[in-house]
Amino acid sequence: MDSLLSAFVFLSNPPQKYAFTIDGVSYQSNSYTPSEFFSEFKQNKTVYVSPKMGEGADPFIANAMNLWLVVLNSQDINTVQIIRVTGVSDVLSFCITNRGNVRTNEQISIEECNSLLNNPNNAVVLIENNAAENKAVG
Repeated sequence: MDSLLSAFVFLSNPPQKYAFTIDGVSYQSNSYTPSEFFSEFKQNKTVYVSPKMGEGADPFIANAMNLWLVVLNSQDINTVQIIRVTGVSDVLSFCITNRGNVRTNEQISIEECNSLLNNPNNAVVLIENNAAENKAVG
């Protein structure tokens, strides 16, 4: 069975409502929803859910992450949470993972984080709020 890498990026005020990557090919859509991919997700034993947050909690991102975790787990899909924490200028500072165990909370290196998220054999859900990038400056 061929591997499937899927990544969804949820943006606030984006040009497209959904953006995702399958087998290294990026797609953007206003109508092709993430729910249409659950049958493809089920082909993967594990889905990595990776929100990007600043040092403080972002309720929009936290709610989106929780929704993905609940929906995927309700479909008997194993999930691994990888929180990407950014600092100044939106640069990745570190990552935290639960390694698929809700009782685990472990900081991992940026290299390990990128290795997991960029592995073409992994299914990945990326959750980001780029509202600051979409604001007009004037």
